[in-house]
Amino acid sequence: MFLALCLMTSEPLPDYFLQHLKEEKLKDNDFEIMFYTLLNRVCALRAQQKHAGFVSDAMVKDAKTILQQFDDWHPEFPSWVMPPGHRGFKKDGTAPGVNMAATPGGDKAHRFIWVAMSWLIMHTARLLVYDTLVIYYRAQQAIIPSPQTEEALQRATTAQLDLAQDIQDTVEFYLETLITSQATTRSIGAHMLMMPISVLLGLSTTGPETFAWIARTASRIAEVFAMKQGKIIADFLMKGWKGETFALSPVSKLPSRTNTLDLAGEGSEGTGTPEERGPLTPSPTPDPKIQVGPDILISQK
Repeated sequence: MFLALCLMTSEPLPDYFLQHLKEEKLKDNDFEIMFYTLLNRVCALRAQQKHAGFVSDAMVKDAKTILQQFDDWHPEFPSWVMPPGHRGFKKDGTAPGVNMAATPGGDKAHRFIWVAMSWLIMHTARLLVYDTLVIYYRAQQAIIPSPQTEEALQRATTAQLDLAQDIQDTVEFYLETLITSQATTRSIGAHMLMMPISVLLGLSTTGPETFAWIARTASRIAEVFAMKQGKIIADFLMKGWKGETFALSPVSKLPSRTNTLDLAGEGSEGTGTPEERGPLTPSPTPDPKIQVGPDILISQK
């Protein structure tokens, strides 16, 4: 799990692990070495960005190279770890593990969790690389606006939003699979789902709809698997949305897939057609806030 931890904390992989990558037997006994090599590059890039406090031209070049390497590698994942309808999903009733949810076998469940975790880690890492690009192009567009920068920003934003939606769909599929499983290892899988949820929480393009999805999903994980981390995240977002102790607010208007939002069954001004909603009313003057993330503001009240 330290791979996920390094991604979530933007810290490089430990030296002892990097030494392990040089061992030839790793190719025979573990996952493809390219998997760890790319994760190492992502963690190093994010750590450099965190400690520098900004994104440099060199970091952008490195980010683009990493994304290209991910595309060139493009490993094949079994169809049974893809949610139906996913662009990487191929229906194959004979694939091993396809009935993991209904089978109590521990080995099959362990295999499912391991491969699913690998998929989530790989694509969550790509999300973070796209976030580096989004942050860079936003800053450049604010300083020296240009059509080229705006186009690059839109490409990076769209790519991140599409990948984030893929991850959300996959998390939902894995969650339902784990809930219906009788395997004793299923709680490990539920813990695995908190990693992409935590990363989505801090992305530059995460908007109100995604915050609502995170709150609902984390709450369900907490309820079914008694996972405290899920409850903490859900409570944090619910309180912020209701304006009890702080405010969650996107810093800038983000592209959205829909114009609706429903958090815990409550409607919002964003629901319905423009005619049903009527004219928009200006928001009251906000209280002084402290920014704690790309899209999260905390009121000082």
